[in-house]
Amino acid sequence: PLVLDIYKNVPYDTNETIFENPPVSGARLAVIGAGPIGCELAQACAKLGAEVSVLVGSRGLLPKERAEAREIITRAFIDDNIKILEPPKGSRSLAKTATYESNIFQLQTFHGSILEFDRLLIAVGRKSVIPPTLFSDEAFGATILDAKSGGIIVNKFLSFAANAYAAGDCIANVPQFTHVAGQQGYIAARNALLPGNDDATATLDILRMPRVTYTDPEVGSVGIADVETAVKVLNVPIEQIEIISYKTSHNDRALCEREDPDAFVELVLLILSNGKTARILGGTVIGSRAGELLCEIALIAQNKLSTLQVAKSLHPYPTHAFVLQVMCADDAYRRFFHFSFFGKRFRAKFLSISSASKKNKHEIVSSTSPSSKVVDK
Repeated sequence: PLVLDIYKNVPYDTNETIFENPPVSGARLAVIGAGPIGCELAQACAKLGAEVSVLVGSRGLLPKERAEAREIITRAFIDDNIKILEPPKGSRSLAKTATYESNIFQLQTFHGSILEFDRLLIAVGRKSVIPPTLFSDEAFGATILDAKSGGIIVNKFLSFAANAYAAGDCIANVPQFTHVAGQQGYIAARNALLPGNDDATATLDILRMPRVTYTDPEVGSVGIADVETAVKVLNVPIEQIEIISYKTSHNDRALCEREDPDAFVELVLLILSNGKTARILGGTVIGSRAGELLCEIALIAQNKLSTLQVAKSLHPYPTHAFVLQVMCADDAYRRFFHFSFFGKRFRAKFLSISSASKKNKHEIVSSTSPSSKVVDK
């Protein structure tokens, strides 16, 4: 775990030690860091009865997630009586110094106040610890270790030198998730033992890598999950990117299970063929089953499927995943009626019939006056 300098001289906890002696009910716990690990452990300890305060950065909780998702998690934390302590404007952190005396932590803030806690949990990330002497530039004839992260620099086949491969958290500039490390292990072993490397079987697709934060509700995202990233990565005009969103509380299964009313599924689309086709690039899910729904979105994004293709895939009812078929069917039908040749003709004919029907109805109503009505006695 990465530990900031101001906390190195106090007896802090990390995700590796916190549950060896979990905070007791009523204990005051300060969580330094608001990423996935910090948020998961903060909420877990709060549900165990601890009085939890999270010291966040300038972007608040889960800074890498969509703003809408962060807002929902913030409300959930407030409902769980978790305090969210923000830094002053222009500063990246709240605490200026940290001391420990008589079993009490004291944090002096940049606001000038003193905060007291019984336990201190550090969750600001992790850093590779690799002896530089084993991976020196002289030994390999090239720069092996990343200067900032301390991790090993690898190519897309996870090789850093001839017949040398790396996998897991020791790699530089790759998200440090368990499922990512497992996939890297498979790819490294495959490339080391089997001949022939190709992008389809022997590389890790970082762009479409899923991630889930196991808070309550869960937050997950995969692939390209926002417009700005899509425009930058794909080098397309912003008009070619659309976002469709659906409240999962409208789903019958979610309704039965009393899903969070703010839970949602959001998909990012790349518009092709003059609007006739929409390919799914990725998305964001927040809700009690976010991680489960994200698995299908990851498969969709990795295989570059369109909303029409997903709409044609029959989903069982009632399931949480039925949301995806509903969303994609709505989008596919909209594109058919607005952009396809037959859809335009059908819409024009329907509108003309509808208009004529309204006109005839109007004429009938206008020609019927009170004096002309016949009352059957």
